[in-house]
Amino acid sequence: MIQILEGTVFIENKEFFLKKIKEISTGKNLAIQAFDADKLAGKEHLTYAIEKALNSFKKAQMLLMTLRRRSCFMRQALAR
Repeated sequence: MIQILEGTVFIENKEFFLKKIKEISTGKNLAIQAFDADKLAGKEHLTYAIEKALNSFKKAQMLLMTLRRRSCFMRQALAR
């Protein structure tokens, strides 16, 4: 699920801000990202980019699982 929250924030201490984001997301299976809205073409642009990134991640995970299975089978075959 993608959830986009909008707001205006003044970040005085970037390191503290990033640390708080990490603390919030740790252990909750969340990916929190902050963007400068002036650098985006719009909400649709952001949603599209996130969906593409998620699809790429899923494909890479599937490929990784395939490679893991294949290497597992090879190890078993070589052990015989």
